[in-house]
Amino acid sequence: MLRAAILGLMVAGLAACAPMPRDGTGAPESRGFLSGLIPRGAPMRDTDAPLQRVRLARGAVVVSATNGYCIDPETLVNRGGRGFAMMASCRILSGGEDGPVVAPGLVTVTVGGPGTGAELPQPETLAAISEAPLVQRAGSEDLVLAQLGSGGQQVLEGGDARYWRGAFSQGGRLVILALYAPAGSGLAGNLGAGLLTEVHDRIKAESPGA
Repeated sequence: MLRAAILGLMVAGLAACAPMPRDGTGAPESRGFLSGLIPRGAPMRDTDAPLQRVRLARGAVVVSATNGYCIDPETLVNRGGRGFAMMASCRILSGGEDGPVVAPGLVTVTVGGPGTGAELPQPETLAAISEAPLVQRAGSEDLVLAQLGSGGQQVLEGGDARYWRGAFSQGGRLVILALYAPAGSGLAGNLGAGLLTEVHDRIKAESPGA
């Protein structure tokens, strides 16, 4: 039951990361210097400004962006009591017009339905479902983190094969995190655990019941 819930959230998150390109050709649209930092096929925004805070899953989970990162409104999904959001550098999302220079990376937040957070997966479970080797485990009492050894480059063009997944419970819902970074980035290594921990802490602090 837990494995099925996690797998469903992972699949939903990956699908939201890489929608079909708008030109219908099956190839990502040209994005200049953004091309290596936005998931393959993800559409660019023309009018929507990056966000700092969003409510997902009918307000049960509030996602607040970490310093220097913003939430891309084009990627937001809120339906069926579930939710998805993606964060990246504010400077990248704004086309270089706003935000400080921070390490480039993509953070995804996928929220499950009510009751899915009754049990947290172990790092080994996250690795097995992702079909990737477990490099190291991290986290805290209420946050499970796993650094995985392969697959990151399939989501992020020019990305490191290593990436991070995390899991925690918020308001009885399972929340799955993922972090993808360019090849050789510290975020693909030990720094990634710190960034996902900050994302977790902000969600906990701002969501109902804090």
